[in-house]
Amino acid sequence: MLTIENNILVKCDENATEVVIPADITKIESTAFKECKSLKTLRFPKDFDFEYLYDNLNPYDMRDYSNTYYGTVETFFIDSLTDVYYEGSIADWIKATGYLFFKENVKIHCSDGDAAPITPNMEKIVIPNGVTEIPDYAFFGYSCKEIEIPDTVTIIGQFALCNTCNLKSITLPASLGNIYNNAFENSGIENINFKGTTEQWKKVYKDKPWGSSNEIWWMEVGTVHCSDGDTAFDDLLYIRDNWIVEVRYYYDGQYSIPIGIEEISANAFSGIDNYCELNYEGTKKQWFKIDKGENWDGDIVSVVHCSDGDVQIK
Repeated sequence: MLTIENNILVKCDENATEVVIPADITKIESTAFKECKSLKTLRFPKDFDFEYLYDNLNPYDMRDYSNTYYGTVETFFIDSLTDVYYEGSIADWIKATGYLFFKENVKIHCSDGDAAPITPNMEKIVIPNGVTEIPDYAFFGYSCKEIEIPDTVTIIGQFALCNTCNLKSITLPASLGNIYNNAFENSGIENINFKGTTEQWKKVYKDKPWGSSNEIWWMEVGTVHCSDGDTAFDDLLYIRDNWIVEVRYYYDGQYSIPIGIEEISANAFSGIDNYCELNYEGTKKQWFKIDKGENWDGDIVSVVHCSDGDVQIK
């Protein structure tokens, strides 16, 4: 028997062995299953909203030292639980929950098969084909050395691979369209391989900052390896719709500006402390056609190296 108040599941009968979550439930109290010592099975409707469970969670404090999932939510920390049934697909489950809920020995049964268990200590993580999004904080602090991302993924959420210190290289699919802030912060990544072309990489929306909250010290080569060659690690510049909005971080070297840029904002480079040089992929004529805002160079750009010669700024 379930105690429900205003569509909130407040309490479950302590002798229950199986609970079917009603479709109109909007929230489950954290103590709802506290006394359920015999509960073995939970069943969730496809449209159940797990999102509210994250509202009061600080991902930096979501450590669980009981050999369970890294972000196990107290609501579902049930020793007797063995099986969870979900009416949606594996891809729906991953998108809805972000891998964060149940103890390691709990089996997740979806409409198209079982969701493979993923735990913080696994050396290799394989994300199932069909998944379109790696959710926020999905693998925060995991010790994996390899992550296999399917060609269906279009979004990598914020802090999704944060603190994955053992992850040295990652291959991203050509389908990728968005990388959100701090997705790879404090990771061990030294190489990014992108299955698409350099032009496709430039079109990937990269939220500021998608690599690290500080300088990109973890990215030694500053290069993304694409199917048709290497391209600059453009996290250094915040580019939107062929428009350089600003320089994201100081970098001890040269900034690369892709051909196709139509505008550079006023004071775009003003946040840099030392003089720098720009490498522009186009010609000098193309460079002069770019619309540049007032004090765009911040008085620190000394020269622009174009494909057919240099343009002296200072």
